[in-house]
Amino acid sequence: MQPRTLDQIITELNQVYNPRIQNIEQQRALIPKQTEALIQQTEAAKGQAYEDILTGARRRGLGFSGIPLGEQAKYAAQVYAPAVLQARTQGQAQALSLEDSLNQLFSERLNRAEQIRQYETSQAEQQRQFNEQLAASRRAGGGGGGDAGNVLGQVLSALTGGGGGAAEQAKAFATQRANKGFDFTDVSGKAISAGKYAQLTGQGIGQVLYNMGKSGDTYAQNLYNQLKRDPFFGKGNAAYDAKIKQAYSPIFWGT
Repeated sequence: MQPRTLDQIITELNQVYNPRIQNIEQQRALIPKQTEALIQQTEAAKGQAYEDILTGARRRGLGFSGIPLGEQAKYAAQVYAPAVLQARTQGQAQALSLEDSLNQLFSERLNRAEQIRQYETSQAEQQRQFNEQLAASRRAGGGGGGDAGNVLGQVLSALTGGGGGAAEQAKAFATQRANKGFDFTDVSGKAISAGKYAQLTGQGIGQVLYNMGKSGDTYAQNLYNQLKRDPFFGKGNAAYDAKIKQAYSPIFWGT
């Protein structure tokens, strides 16, 4: 299976990210109206303040001298103008904050897509190497003759052994049974667990389970799928890990 393109992964991630992006964009669209509403409130307060200034002047017997423009100008300079400025500044700050939130979401989505792309590319490369090694070993064995299970075991070991041929580099063997399951042995022929096989061949248990599943072992595939989805397994909680291990055959674990 070919890894997906970055655009394809982003399209899938949009199911998660688009609602969050739309929510921020909706908040941003409301800012001009909210700012204008604050300014209108300030305008109304100014009108009331001017009226109060005029009323106060009349009570003091100064009404004959006309509108107290000095007091109104003072109010406009000290109260009204700062209030309008604050409303606009607050709107700009909210807009910038939401813009930052959007950029963070875009960056987070891209980083997540690149991680998924890298993972899928790595898995595809592992599978390609596996298929090439298996085909080469079968050709070397006479076009499919011999023990296909032992050939597969040599392939799995050679993938992590490096250097020369499969038999020379093998530190452990995986033999596939007719029912698609696997048996594991060390170089002396002693039966070992999949976990021990992973340790001897320098692989993670996840990679071993992945290769087993791709080769038709549905039991290993199910375990791999569970561990891949489980955010708690292998994170230091021994009691929790033990429960997971008990749910599956001991062939996958052990020393």
